[in-house]
Amino acid sequence: GYRIISFMKRKTQSNTVSGPINFDTYGRRINFTLLVVQGNQDKTVAKWYPDMPQLLSFTKSDDEREQDKGKELQEKKFIVSSRLGEPYLRKVKQEDGQVLVGNGRYEGYSMDLISAIAQLLGFQFEFQLTADNAYGSFNPKTGQWNGLVRDLLERKADLAICDLT
Repeated sequence: GYRIISFMKRKTQSNTVSGPINFDTYGRRINFTLLVVQGNQDKTVAKWYPDMPQLLSFTKSDDEREQDKGKELQEKKFIVSSRLGEPYLRKVKQEDGQVLVGNGRYEGYSMDLISAIAQLLGFQFEFQLTADNAYGSFNPKTGQWNGLVRDLLERKADLAICDLT
């Protein structure tokens, strides 16, 4: 252990992404920079320096970051989980020979609310019913949740909307 640390303290690599690799007398790395990377684009969005730990230096302006957030919203289709319960959500009554698909199968306050938010922010969504029509309660015996909470925890849905208080 001691030999390895002594060797590492003497060695320096300078052409690394986070800066030169140097160590102090205690074997802790010094003189480095952490890059905050936007994972889906492999793009540096900020830098952090250990000598200024309270400061995160962004590579884009506030306006550019807001534009990026809006663009990400517009490119994503959100899965919205809900449960039946009037007047919040009910199935649309089909006319003779009418086939309802997608979000057109449901109506009510929950559908109106998420539709208005989606239009305002410019994103798409797909409405789905939770399998057991439950809000979500914890079963201490199994350690599992059911309903809308389970959909969120298992990432079957991005959002859940209903008359939950």
